[in-house]
Amino acid sequence: MDAKTYLEQIWNLNEKIKHLEQDAQQYRDMAYSLSVDATKEHLNPNHPTSAPFEKCIEKADLMERTVAELKEALAEMKADAVEKIMQLDNANQTFVLIMRYTEFWKWDEISEHIGCSENHVYKIRREALENFSKIFENDSMRIGCG
Repeated sequence: MDAKTYLEQIWNLNEKIKHLEQDAQQYRDMAYSLSVDATKEHLNPNHPTSAPFEKCIEKADLMERTVAELKEALAEMKADAVEKIMQLDNANQTFVLIMRYTEFWKWDEISEHIGCSENHVYKIRREALENFSKIFENDSMRIGCG
């Protein structure tokens, strides 16, 4: 895995978490919107006896547990990435990589904070990724992942 892919997996995991959270919320909303007619007798033995909203709640709970596990993994990935990024010598490069790949800032937010154009931010990122690749490769080789 190259350095850029390594950093992008943090972004991708964060996106996955957001989608799972949205799906879990949809199941919760569905569960609360389903109505049950308690006046009807269930004469059909093949008909489920559980309330229709129970499956929605179960699915939401499962998704929420998955999200909790993924958030722990994300926190570990972010901490590892920040530790590696902090080895860069250039403060702007460090800032750009951390804000983009671990804090998920948009390019315009980064450029506004640094006080330069987005094109200049892209240049800083390109240089930062080149320098970070060296750090990442050295770390990977040292722990036997290369």
